[in-house]
Amino acid sequence: MKYPALLITFAFFLASCNSARHNTDKASQSALPYHINLTQSQPRDIFLSDFADDITYIRLKSDGPLVGGFCNLFIGPDRFIINDFGQELMVFAKDGRFMNKIGHHGAGPGEYMYTNNFMFDEENERYCLSRDTTNEIKFFNLAGKYEKTLRFQEYPERMQILVSGSKFYVSGSTLVPKEKYTPVTIYNSDGTKWKEYPFALPHLKEEPQTTPYGMFALTSSGQVILNNFSRDTSYLITKNGEWTPYLVFNRGPNPMPFEERFFYGRYSLYKNQNYDAGNIRDLGPVFIFNNTVPPDKTLPSIFFKHSRELVEIKNFVMPDGKGPVGIPNDLDGGPILIWQFTCRDGYVYCLWQAIDLIQAKEAGDFDRIEPKYPEKNKQLLLMIDSLKPNDNPVIMKVKIRNLSK
Repeated sequence: MKYPALLITFAFFLASCNSARHNTDKASQSALPYHINLTQSQPRDIFLSDFADDITYIRLKSDGPLVGGFCNLFIGPDRFIINDFGQELMVFAKDGRFMNKIGHHGAGPGEYMYTNNFMFDEENERYCLSRDTTNEIKFFNLAGKYEKTLRFQEYPERMQILVSGSKFYVSGSTLVPKEKYTPVTIYNSDGTKWKEYPFALPHLKEEPQTTPYGMFALTSSGQVILNNFSRDTSYLITKNGEWTPYLVFNRGPNPMPFEERFFYGRYSLYKNQNYDAGNIRDLGPVFIFNNTVPPDKTLPSIFFKHSRELVEIKNFVMPDGKGPVGIPNDLDGGPILIWQFTCRDGYVYCLWQAIDLIQAKEAGDFDRIEPKYPEKNKQLLLMIDSLKPNDNPVIMKVKIRNLSK
């Protein structure tokens, strides 16, 4: 055989009948894996009502620290965690009350200069912070006080983490790979290894080689998805640590050799021939992702699980040069669902700055779509009228609709 075999013995080639029994998405237990032909997307207008049926807004109180700039949002069971890239991470209750900050900026052992990967460990009631350019996780208690740091020597170049249940899912890469490499490791909450997945690196003629680098996400039911490790397949990681194919992509002519599909960044060499799926998110009844069409054109797309239909979002909002991008909102005729949304428990969330809502209302942006719920449109406009430009952001909360009924 020309290339070494993959060493992940239970991951890659499970039959779909076996993979189905691991799926907890009751609407599609017998459907795994989902096969998505990226070359057959049909353009169509898509609105929130195509996959959602309710919308509410949560104002973050402005009587404490102020959040500004571009923000990242993480949804905990009873809290919002916000990073505005300019201040410490801040925690707000689900009713919008300020709770506390998490640590503070600095170069010390219990400090951080910047973090783009943060979450809440529900099992142990603590916050977890990391950067994709370091190989450590810092832990802070509920009060935001520093507790400890765990370091992962296996991933010296970059690292991605996800906390789910009592486990840490860690993936990373190195620019100078060893003969065998472990792209994914699952750790117990105390930092001890629970599962690891060795991978035999195929030989590439071109140097340098860049090792596989996975990206984690959660399904609507809380299962762990591993994206980006293979260009053709996304995997579910079951509670007992097994991998099973979840999404399998048909990428067109696909001249990329099989042995190169697991190398982070290698796919760019084939962008003139290959279709590609990125930023994949599972909302329950639908997948939403970026479909990259040769030669390197990005089409925001939605895949309906029930009908197996892939749709290019024809009316996707993309302002010239500035402003958020996203899906038009016909529920209350209000702000778009910003593409950088977050999912949890059957809802999607995005964050709007108060000044942006005020300016959009003044420009008539919320009078252009006939709302499904006119009364909610009135409530939205009254809420915006009560905002001040420097107020804290407003969180938009959208309830996902069950499309299988």
